[in-house]
Amino acid sequence: MSPTTIQVPFVDLRAQHETLALEIERAVRQVFERGDFILGAAVEQFEAEFAALHDVRHAVGVGNGGDRDRARAAGATASGRATRSSPPPTRSSPP
Repeated sequence: MSPTTIQVPFVDLRAQHETLALEIERAVRQVFERGDFILGAAVEQFEAEFAALHDVRHAVGVGNGGDRDRARAAGATASGRATRSSPPPTRSSPP
């Protein structure tokens, strides 16, 4: 008997976007209308929600992993103690 092959799609971005499209478009439009896409209201809201989700007092949004590492090192140096950051995202790979 030969094995059966099942193809599982990695990700269906079209289906995911469809359920969130209006919310995403509204949020992007608000940022463009305010013109504050760097250190603006949306970033402040994200940081507050992220901190609450992770049960910490503060969260700082950064542009990339290098910025995260520099901010983390600066925080550890300034405070004399280690800082906590979220782990990098994980993804499942087929066997």
